[in-house]
Amino acid sequence: LAKQRFEVIEWPAQSLDLNPFGNMWVLPKNCLYHNFKWPPKGILEHWERI
Repeated sequence: LAKQRFEVIEWPAQSLDLNPFGNMWVLPKNCLYHNFKWPPKGILEHWERI
């Protein structure tokens, strides 16, 4: 996966109390937060960023 430019997240193979999909949303959230002025002027501006 690393050769194909996928970011690999270290995660336990069997863990009942952790949600790997919850961690998936960190990347887009950080991209929005760091690349735009914060907070957006309104919901439409925020939607355009997504």
